[in-house]
Amino acid sequence: MGIKPTVRVVRRKHKDAATVLRGIEGLHGPLRVKVGFPKGMADSDVIARAVYNNFGTIHIPPRPFMLLAWRQNFNKHREALRRAAKALIHGTMTRDQVGKRLGVMGENDVKQAITDLKTPPNAESTIRMKGSSNPLIDTGEMRQSVRYKVD
Repeated sequence: MGIKPTVRVVRRKHKDAATVLRGIEGLHGPLRVKVGFPKGMADSDVIARAVYNNFGTIHIPPRPFMLLAWRQNFNKHREALRRAAKALIHGTMTRDQVGKRLGVMGENDVKQAITDLKTPPNAESTIRMKGSSNPLIDTGEMRQSVRYKVD
């Protein structure tokens, strides 16, 4: 007496092809979400401060908060992109809704990276002058200026 293999057919619910095509046709090109300090959305002094802190200068060590935000949240972003693509194809979200959702997520991640970054630490003289040991936060203006833009 042999064992008979059991096969179970599972049907997934899919919307009809016309709905999927409408979702794809509604994309109108690539969706680009820019996070950080997009052109025209932040004061030039804030942008300069962000660049100096992120990449460093002769007197300021690099504190790559932008890269840190991306690396720490890579898997979360990848999963969000996967869900967004599926939602677009199935027509459960619009291109604008996806852009906003991804933009807000990225904006919050960069702000959190600015808050969390502790190394390299500030010099003791800087800590005394600022009254804080957080390397990237003095007045909070740079953190508050992080924005997203959808193209």
